[in-house]
Amino acid sequence: MNLNINKELKHYFREIRGLFSFYNKEERKFMKDFKAAVSEFIEQNPTSTIADIKDQFGEPIDVVHDYIITLDPESLRKKLNLNTILTVLAVIIILILFIYLAVKYFYISDLYHHLRNRRLLRWFL
Repeated sequence: MNLNINKELKHYFREIRGLFSFYNKEERKFMKDFKAAVSEFIEQNPTSTIADIKDQFGEPIDVVHDYIITLDPESLRKKLNLNTILTVLAVIIILILFIYLAVKYFYISDLYHHLRNRRLLRWFL
């Protein structure tokens, strides 16, 4: 394999990886098996290009689509629910952090104005 096909394969695999809305043990195993299948195809066809690989295995969106179609509906539902829960949790944490920082800013601002009005600020500066 030449350097150019290696770069294109890395990009191809990265694109596939990026299309998964969830990525855990099963998806890692799928990617490992998929990479092995692509490597085997390249060994059998040393002059193949990325276009040949895409013709054989499909575009990244097709690869992910075919994988998701093979999933058990219950497993897919659980993965999507977990993904939703984690997204909501991340948003809640960000909101709490924002509220905390806003309160902290207003407290410090109020303290500054209070000290400035009482002319005690010059003692600290």
